[in-house]
Amino acid sequence: MGDIPADTPAIVYPEDSYFGEVLRNIPTSLGKAGSGANSFIVSAFSSGTRELVLKGLGVGWIPFSMAYREIESGDLISLATRYGQEALQVVVYANQNEEIAQSLMKIWAKER
Repeated sequence: MGDIPADTPAIVYPEDSYFGEVLRNIPTSLGKAGSGANSFIVSAFSSGTRELVLKGLGVGWIPFSMAYREIESGDLISLATRYGQEALQVVVYANQNEEIAQSLMKIWAKER
């Protein structure tokens, strides 16, 4: 895969957003503010970035969990092999008194 041309519209995260901070700490230019000649900043929400990418307005960094269906269908292409990927740490809060939360905690405990 070739490089993305410098004038390709890039949808990036604000530097002070969560994903802006995550991307600042990894060796990739994709998704970072000021990383391209033709970048513009959307909100800090990856759902907004996803929608703009799906509309064909530019390239952007989206968590795989938000784009895997579109990647499988061919509506989006993944640039992860070229630009890398970043593991995200996710924290889930749940009411332990709820039956579904108890079931999920049992499943997650088995996977450790």
